[in-house]
Amino acid sequence: MASEIIVQTLKGPTSGANANKVIIPSGQTLDANSGDFRPPAGSVIQTVSLSNTQVGRTATSNTSFVATNLAKSITPKYANSKIIIRAATTGNNNSNSPHHLVYTIFRTISGGSATNLRVATGSSNDWGIGQVYGAQSRVQVPLIAEIVDAPNTTSSVEYRVYIRCHTGGPVELPATTTEHCEMILQEIAQ
Repeated sequence: MASEIIVQTLKGPTSGANANKVIIPSGQTLDANSGDFRPPAGSVIQTVSLSNTQVGRTATSNTSFVATNLAKSITPKYANSKIIIRAATTGNNNSNSPHHLVYTIFRTISGGSATNLRVATGSSNDWGIGQVYGAQSRVQVPLIAEIVDAPNTTSSVEYRVYIRCHTGGPVELPATTTEHCEMILQEIAQ
């Protein structure tokens, strides 16, 4: 038969080897999901990553952002959490003429509309999180995109890398069809 103890504060002993510690014995766990347990601010609440790092290539000559196959979803446990998004892959501007590959991350909450997380304030052209530029020939380079978001929800949130071309030439992400890609999402307590 289970027992219930109602207390306001738990404190460890004030001296000795375990001073100021409350110890949970080996083999026992504290179930933080069964109540209003709040981890300290800055704590990692959960981490999710791609289960399959072979992501199909997206190629476009569009000057508006196009969704790629590099995406992952997370369902935050707390509405006020921040989400750290890290994406790593490669990209190329597949042309011998000068043009840019521009990349960014979009957020979609519960299947709603996609929101670009990086739009430069006052800019007439969206340069995203980063760009790849080749002045004379095709370039193939690593791409890293990292941003912190506050989606303010406990519903499912999808983060997806989007790409576009600046001048209408072809761009690709990832750069090859066998490239390792990564996306890691971490929920951080506030």
